[in-house]
Amino acid sequence: MTETEQGWVKVFAPASIANLGPGFDALGVALEGLGDTIQARRTEMPGVRIVEMTGEKESIPADPAQNCAGRAAESVLKQLKGKAAREAGLEMRLHKGLPQGSGLGSSAASAVGGAVAAHLLFGSALGSNTLIEAALEGEVLASGGRHADNLAASLLGGFTIVRSHEPIDVIRLELPSAMRFVVVLPGMEIRTSYARSVLPEMIPLKDAAGNWANAAALVAAVARGN
Repeated sequence: MTETEQGWVKVFAPASIANLGPGFDALGVALEGLGDTIQARRTEMPGVRIVEMTGEKESIPADPAQNCAGRAAESVLKQLKGKAAREAGLEMRLHKGLPQGSGLGSSAASAVGGAVAAHLLFGSALGSNTLIEAALEGEVLASGGRHADNLAASLLGGFTIVRSHEPIDVIRLELPSAMRFVVVLPGMEIRTSYARSVLPEMIPLKDAAGNWANAAALVAAVARGN
């Protein structure tokens, strides 16, 4: 959702759940009502500045090069052409509605919000895959790797399947209208980079085959509205 007021663009980037069931690094879903809000406007000074942070902002850097939203916005600006590229600058307000390490795609929401805000401000004609690529620059700061499952869900909404990261290839499905999600937070923070570090590098073939079957069944159920 976006709106413009007195030169400011306002973007709401929803929370997401990824690694959904058997869909590790592939399946994601967007959640209504929870998310981060980014406000941004153009400036005469080139580059990105974060001028205000509110909400769940503890330990989040204000340096745009180290901030998921700032890094994603910078990535969009780098893709501008000609005079717009030389003069591109924006300042940003970030309201963190999502706590870090909550499993709700906090870093992805910030990255998507930053990328979309820059995209709207400068009227760039970037497609959704290119915006995901830009947002990945921010997500790497949090996860240490290129993982687009949360990003795709936050940007596109609904139920998303990331088929490929190089190049980005995402399929979006509508969720069944009657589906509801209950979110329970354990009151502890687990960083994405740490959570990934404890995963086994190898699993038995039998387990992998069972997981593939369950992933296919889950996608079929969503596609059928079942």
